[in-house]
Amino acid sequence: MHAALRQVLGTHVAQKGSLVSDKVLRFDFSHNEAMKPSEIREVEDLVNAQIRRNLPIETNIMDLDAAKAKGAMALFGEKYDERVRVLSMGDFSTELCGGTHASRTGDIGLFRIISESGTAAGIRRIEAVTGEGAMATVHAQSDRLNDIAHLLKGDSQNLGDKVRAVLERTRQLEKELQQLKDQAAAQESANLSSKAVDLNGVKLLVSELAGIEPKMLRTMVDDLKKSTGVYRYRTGNGC
Repeated sequence: MHAALRQVLGTHVAQKGSLVSDKVLRFDFSHNEAMKPSEIREVEDLVNAQIRRNLPIETNIMDLDAAKAKGAMALFGEKYDERVRVLSMGDFSTELCGGTHASRTGDIGLFRIISESGTAAGIRRIEAVTGEGAMATVHAQSDRLNDIAHLLKGDSQNLGDKVRAVLERTRQLEKELQQLKDQAAAQESANLSSKAVDLNGVKLLVSELAGIEPKMLRTMVDDLKKSTGVYRYRTGNGC
């Protein structure tokens, strides 16, 4: 993954920390902005391509200077002796590393990124799963898509069109609802205007309104200003 990140994002990428467990791997690296979805997909594709190649993972012990001359990437925070362990995966990745590894890249099975986030200024974090964990993630995502498709009375093949249609219908209904609220406010303003009384040449209107949304109330007051000269109102919260 380190080599794939450098290929996709640039050679400024350097490992800044990591954690590997039997369930998930975490990889911190230097990068100044969030990865785009297309970049995440490209990294996944590159790693999985190397997995499918089933490359042998070769281990060599050599002098530190020779390893660096070979292009081996040193890992953040590691202190190396003069003799170091160099791991190579074909022509794709060469790193200094003391950890345990699979014998071949194909043993990994499948690689899947589950999250990408920032941990500090200039530091990003990827969490990923492999093998059975990656397959479980794929199945879980597929199940969620199928559930959503069922709710929208569609299938995973036309899910995007269904969601866009629902969003468009929601926007249309919200617009129609606002129009109805404006009409109701105008009608209520007209009703209130007829109740205004003349007090020494000044029109006075006193009325108690309940359950009126603030936006609707402002519309009503604007209408009343034009018809009665009302310019001040008071709400239940003292405004």
